[in-house]
Amino acid sequence: MAGIIDGEGCIDVNGGVIRVTVSQKNGPFIHKLQKEWDGKAYRKADGVFNLSWHGTKIVSLLEAVLPYLRIKKDRAKIALKWAKKTGPSGIYTSPAIKEWRDSVRPLLKNR
Repeated sequence: MAGIIDGEGCIDVNGGVIRVTVSQKNGPFIHKLQKEWDGKAYRKADGVFNLSWHGTKIVSLLEAVLPYLRIKKDRAKIALKWAKKTGPSGIYTSPAIKEWRDSVRPLLKNR
């Protein structure tokens, strides 16, 4: 799974909620990953299938793959910290968390 996230995945923030997304044209492959990793699968209008995890759901996924990530390891570390600090909704609970979140947001912009 780490290789798939490194190659076909994206770790970013959307509206204050941290997310991990994997995109593929191979629908059966995405559905197999969905069953194994408990993500949300959907098909976009262009025929590409996405599998995504949001908020605290990314914690178990990223904790499992973090040691094996090569390209997105730094982003995954920030995403894990974000999910643990802000909870399932991505809403900050204190000014200190908001300040931290605002400081790392540029590091998670989709590149």
